[in-house]
Amino acid sequence: MKKAVHQDSLSAPSTTISSGGDHAQLAMPAGVPKICRGECEAALIIDAAGHIAAGDEAAAALLGRRSEDLPGQHVSALIRGLPFDPQTPGYNLAYAGFHGGDGVWMRHTMVVPEGREIAVEVSLANRNRDGSRCIVLCLRPPASAVGWEA
Repeated sequence: MKKAVHQDSLSAPSTTISSGGDHAQLAMPAGVPKICRGECEAALIIDAAGHIAAGDEAAAALLGRRSEDLPGQHVSALIRGLPFDPQTPGYNLAYAGFHGGDGVWMRHTMVVPEGREIAVEVSLANRNRDGSRCIVLCLRPPASAVGWEA
């Protein structure tokens, strides 16, 4: 896998991802590698406006949905507390850059189809995908939770 690191005024350093290498480990579309190595149980790719572009089977299962139903949904409809607004893509990328970084986990609440709210930990990372900036959202049950329901 080829990686090129660069930095712009909106975010911390990001990685350009090209096809090949270990992307099959995540069962995501070609060109998406395993981002949060060893800690990411599930992952979503979010565009700069906050819409889900792709998600792996583990993310779909964790969210109680089918993976083919994820693309196009706004992430804030599924995970509460993320300040991603479709009108502020620059802010969204900056938020992911400054509050994310590989390995930083934050606790949020996800909404499952029957309307229940369940705790989830989220890690954010900015990446380039197909020539556009995107946000990789890694998900996992809270590490400190016993039953992990909110």
